[in-house]
Amino acid sequence: ALMEQQQGDYEKAIALFKQVKKRYRGQNAYQVKQQAEANIKGSKKAIRQGVTDRTEKLTQLDSTINSPYSEFSPTFLNDTAILYASRKVDSLIEVDRGARAPKRTRFYKARFEADEGWQHHGPWQNLSDVDGNLGNGAFSPDRKRFYFTKCRFSTDDQAMRCKLHVAERNGDSWEDPEKLPAPVNTEGSSSSHPATATITKSRKEQQVLIFSSNRDQGRGQMDLWYSVYDPADNSYDRPRNLGRKVNTKRDEVTPFYDSATDKLFFSSNGHGGFGGLDVYAVTGEFGRYRDDPEHLSAPENSPADDLYYRRYEGKAGFLVSNRPGVQALKHKTCCDDLFATQLPARDTAEQLLAKTLKGKVVTEKPKDTSAGESEKKTVVTLRQTDTASREESVLVRDTLSPEDSGRFRLSVQALAEEQSFYLEASREGYQQATSDSLSRKALANTQ
Repeated sequence: ALMEQQQGDYEKAIALFKQVKKRYRGQNAYQVKQQAEANIKGSKKAIRQGVTDRTEKLTQLDSTINSPYSEFSPTFLNDTAILYASRKVDSLIEVDRGARAPKRTRFYKARFEADEGWQHHGPWQNLSDVDGNLGNGAFSPDRKRFYFTKCRFSTDDQAMRCKLHVAERNGDSWEDPEKLPAPVNTEGSSSSHPATATITKSRKEQQVLIFSSNRDQGRGQMDLWYSVYDPADNSYDRPRNLGRKVNTKRDEVTPFYDSATDKLFFSSNGHGGFGGLDVYAVTGEFGRYRDDPEHLSAPENSPADDLYYRRYEGKAGFLVSNRPGVQALKHKTCCDDLFATQLPARDTAEQLLAKTLKGKVVTEKPKDTSAGESEKKTVVTLRQTDTASREESVLVRDTLSPEDSGRFRLSVQALAEEQSFYLEASREGYQQATSDSLSRKALANTQ
């Protein structure tokens, strides 16, 4: 029944789910029949809406980003730049039982180019020397911590084991990451898919880490949990389950909290959607949800797996899916690709400004090529100044790695008339440099 549903043959799926309800007498019969009824409702909804594998209103990222292996876990650097995880190979990797795969998943960068769309911009140098399979990145609300998942394949039971890790920002670089302690990570279980949020409880703001885990005391297989982070002593309290309105007897994964709407998005195969993992949204008091989740319609949801729903302040959005049409190694739904649900705003008469500033910090290679010097990173910052109050703030920042050869690219949007701007470049051991002040009018004519 589930396979027919994921193929999009909803009439056959409904007939088989009805047989499950009528004839099943095995373990957990009540729960199985409940799940079958939920999938019948989801299949009927798909028929009413004419759901197919269509991707209109979605933009599949091109082959510089999507590869025959899976791409997953888009994470926003800003509204026109993301990190994502991939193995970046174009042929099947064959590994003997018990051996390690020669190629690991790593973080890569992509940026939105006004004329070319989303383009691959190479590996993210942070965490590049960390062992294991890396993915599922998430910045803390204050951007001072970067959470991610590190996974290893267990030869004992032929299963992937994942743990949550965090890297702390130190100026313009990142410290070596550490595995989060118990009770966030627990022995014998996997913890993955971190997301962060700032919530208000009892009139007090709290930073929370949301993640999925198959630990004991859960409601099903992978459940969504959250832990409150205390910046005073850099500690995490005992994780709490997000409750029965969110978690089912099956899997809930890839959470994302949209602070603009106070909505928690996640994917689940237990709420009876169109097939496989579907995207849902829940609103209400965080951690005490009372209403049933909202099931997103097509094309965000399809008969295939749909997960990692993300959006950035209403300016850009992403989704990961293995629906037919993805780049695939063996069959048409084997592997996940990145899709844009909403592209960053382009230049229009209605917009105040949307420009890309690009240039080079240096025009010559440094004479000092020692290891310590070559590892230093250059930071380029676009600052804005309110002409009335003279208050300054950071608009956007780019950290240049050695392979960038001093080239920077900053995308800016929605700049007000009463602001002026200047560029600032800094590097450890060098005198900081700033540009002349730029007006909004000057920026409008600057590339």
